[in-house]
Amino acid sequence: MFKAYVVTLASLIALTVNAALIPARSTVERRASYIYCNETQQQELAAAATAAHDLAASAVQYLKAHPSTTPRYNESFGEYSPERHTFVLSMYEYISNYTDFSGAMTYECDYCPDTVAWVQYDVKNVIHVCGSFFGVPSNWQGGTLIHEASHFLGAWDDTTGNPFMWANYPDGAIHIATLYGWFAINPNNLE
Repeated sequence: MFKAYVVTLASLIALTVNAALIPARSTVERRASYIYCNETQQQELAAAATAAHDLAASAVQYLKAHPSTTPRYNESFGEYSPERHTFVLSMYEYISNYTDFSGAMTYECDYCPDTVAWVQYDVKNVIHVCGSFFGVPSNWQGGTLIHEASHFLGAWDDTTGNPFMWANYPDGAIHIATLYGWFAINPNNLE
C-alpha cells in the first residue's frame, strides 16, 4: 500500500529549521547502490545523480536571487506569493542539502513500460528507474531524480495529464512533483 503525505507550509518550515540541526553530509565517500542495473545504466545513473544535485543547488541559488515573481517561477508554480516561494525554496534546499543522490540512494532498474521512474512514498532513498529513463540527456535524468526525490517530501504526481494547468492553481502547483523537475531543468531558459 502506498502512503501519501501532505506537506503544509508550516511543517516544511519546521522541517527546514530542524534540518539545520542535522550535520552536513559526511566527508566519508559513500556510493549509490544499484539493483538489477547493468554497468552502462550505473554510469548513466551516476551522471544523472550529479546532474540532480547540481540542478537542485542551482534552483536554490536562483530562488534566493529572485525573491519575487519571475517568468520561470510563474511557468511552474503559478502566481507568486512570498509564502509559496518560501515553500518551494525549502523543498529545493532540502533536496539539495539532504538528498544524497550519489551516496545513500539505491537505484533499482525495473521493467515498467508506462513510466520513467517511480518511488514508494514510505520507502526513502530508493528510486526505481525504468527503461525510458536511459538514453536521454543527463539534465533530464537529473530532473527526473528531483521529481522522484520531491515525493519523499510529500509532493504528488500530477493526475490531470497536464501538469502546467497547475500554474492556474498555485496553492496546488507547489505540491506537484513534475513541476519541481521542470523548474530545475528550465528547458525554456526562462529568467
